[in-house]
Amino acid sequence: MPEQTLALHKKGEQKQVNSYKINKSKTKPPARYTEATLLTAMESPGKFIEDEELRESMKGSGLGTPATRAEIIEKLLYNNYIERQGKELFPTSKGMQLINLVSPALKTPELTAQWEQRLADIARGKGSKTDFMAGIRQNALELVKSVIADTSVYKADNISKTKCPLCGKFMLLVNSKRGKMLICSNRACGHRQPEKEDDFGSFKSSKSAGRVNQKLIARYSDQGSITQNVGEMLKAALAEKSAAKDDK
Repeated sequence: MPEQTLALHKKGEQKQVNSYKINKSKTKPPARYTEATLLTAMESPGKFIEDEELRESMKGSGLGTPATRAEIIEKLLYNNYIERQGKELFPTSKGMQLINLVSPALKTPELTAQWEQRLADIARGKGSKTDFMAGIRQNALELVKSVIADTSVYKADNISKTKCPLCGKFMLLVNSKRGKMLICSNRACGHRQPEKEDDFGSFKSSKSAGRVNQKLIARYSDQGSITQNVGEMLKAALAEKSAAKDDK
């Protein structure tokens, strides 16, 4: 391609426009995170921090450690704050409500950057470990107080018509890598099961199967233990057999 010589132009100088073309287009939102891109973002969160000094303090540090970052994502998935749709991660209604309810300090990596900066100062002998830990405790106390004082309420919008076989609470319908799942809305219960159960065999893999079976047995069996009932049935059968022999 031949070189072009650019003419010298002055500010405010008017030029004739020979032609122009207007293109219509729409801005695109940032691509959704996948587990790989989210891990990368957690490894280098400095680009999300506006303060240059804080950004510098995060160099070589990240959110969590290489051993815990994948576990953090799995906890977000398990607690239904995000869900997988193909390779992409989507926030759930629960996750979006949490973002609106949580303290602003916990929404950005700046708090971690501030802690990293103070730890670096302590390593250089410019800070006090005791003061740092006291500040962490005070900060945690203030965050807890703000949560207690907040009157906002989480409202689940994925409640199913199915009740938990353990505690009787309505179950929530969520997406998982194994398909649609029903989870108990009572966190203390924690029961989970597939949305559709073809037979009892598909339920055997549930961690709560033993507790469910015990509850069903207690509800629908005759009074008394199974061992006692079976024993009484055997005694009755033997008595009938003995009586039959005596008649002969």
